[in-house]
Amino acid sequence: MLGCRGRQSHLLVAVNDPDPSVFSKLASAVFALAVGLYVAARLWNLTAYSLFPGEVFSVRAARHDWSGMIAFLARDIVHPPLFYLLLKAWIGIGGESLLWLKLFPVLISIATIFPFFLLCRELRLRAAGINLALVLMAANGYLIFYAQGVRMYSLLLLLTVCSMWLFVRFFNSAGRPKHHLVALFAVNLLLVYTQYYGWLVVCLEGIFLLFWGRHKLRPFAISVAGMILCFSPWVYTVAQVSMPQLRERGLEDNLGWLGRPTLLGDLRLYYVNLNGHFHFPIDMLQLLLFGVPVLLWVWHVLRSQGKDTGQATTFWWLFLLSFLPAVLSYAASQVLPQSVWHPRYLIIVAAPYMILVVIAIGRLRPSWVRTATTFLMVSWAILAGFKALNEDNAIFRVKWEYLVRQMIQAESPGDNNLKVYAIHSLAPAVSFYLEQAHETRFQVEQKELSEILREDTTAQAVGDHFWVVGFLSKHPVQKALIEGGYQVGEGFEDRQKAFLFPVWRRSGQ
Repeated sequence: MLGCRGRQSHLLVAVNDPDPSVFSKLASAVFALAVGLYVAARLWNLTAYSLFPGEVFSVRAARHDWSGMIAFLARDIVHPPLFYLLLKAWIGIGGESLLWLKLFPVLISIATIFPFFLLCRELRLRAAGINLALVLMAANGYLIFYAQGVRMYSLLLLLTVCSMWLFVRFFNSAGRPKHHLVALFAVNLLLVYTQYYGWLVVCLEGIFLLFWGRHKLRPFAISVAGMILCFSPWVYTVAQVSMPQLRERGLEDNLGWLGRPTLLGDLRLYYVNLNGHFHFPIDMLQLLLFGVPVLLWVWHVLRSQGKDTGQATTFWWLFLLSFLPAVLSYAASQVLPQSVWHPRYLIIVAAPYMILVVIAIGRLRPSWVRTATTFLMVSWAILAGFKALNEDNAIFRVKWEYLVRQMIQAESPGDNNLKVYAIHSLAPAVSFYLEQAHETRFQVEQKELSEILREDTTAQAVGDHFWVVGFLSKHPVQKALIEGGYQVGEGFEDRQKAFLFPVWRRSGQ
């Protein structure tokens, strides 16, 4: 399905007929609506919430000068520099307003439509299949969330789709055309300089060639060797800056917050989010809706046993990219000293998974089953996307600027050296908005509740008056502090997702 040019035995052969992707007026209108949905969903409520701590990290990195930023990121170890270099240039053009910052990842996400369309055309999907795949991408709450975050994940998705498209062109091309490989090399180099999971995409492309395109493995391997050479300066920089830290604590300070994934929890939930998340047990229905067509295609490929090599090759390419990254990340997180699992890293899976599902649906027979399944899938995706867009209880959707402003107004202008203890790793967000308000009276520290309550360090750890900020319900935290001998004020809360309240030590404590 990766085209029909050249020798058929060396191609990912089209599932559809020779020229399936001609757009009628109706199909063109549907495509325009799908693009409109894609763009509108990513602009929806774009500035309704403050930057969350990860986004604050991005802005702080971009505030350094060019060399200082490289050193800052090298000390952090886990973030290659490309996205931050681009963000710094973006801020240099338009400043640090919330709208301008948020527009950067959104525009990158919108740009993904173009290579995604080219990829679908190279796979020779019918116009209806392209439209369905784009609707699934457009309405997906998981993709919308990371499209709006000032993080590298929208760029990771864009470059992954570009890499897939160029890889298909390289695989399908007759002979060994250098221009396809040079373009693929350039995009893959940008990919690995965006996020380390980009190396997983490159490795899977190599694995695929090892089994289904060995005649092109050698030039591809040479390009990968060139990538390793070009990536080595970053590895050297990280080693120079962070080796003492790595020897002493490994990646505990950088990835210690990542928990080890569970099979029926995290791994299952990741694909639930790709399909469109509602609530358990309703989500089990969408696993059937999206999964049964794929399983039927698996059964057909295994039953064919080499009789349908074109479709089998297409299937295995999409199947590897759709599932192997998640499986490898899950397995590595079980055996490595530090977990490397997080759903956002696996955004590399989204595009091939959507295409895999769409092709599997297109193979359903009879036609009324295919039509009914398509209708149900589109309805599910749009309803789930609408729910995600209007889900106020998402923990990262917090108005930190509002909470910080309320705290500032609650204190007398003459009060100085006010402590703010942030639990749940929220110190960066609170510090950022205090800086935005030009407030120097508050000192923010990351401190867990147990540290605040510890009797033997209470006198040194807290003063007569301080503030506590955290996620989710404030009542258990307030109760623990009251039982620990403190007087607790009502404070402020953002829709029961985040809280900030004042605390005083009682007389005699």
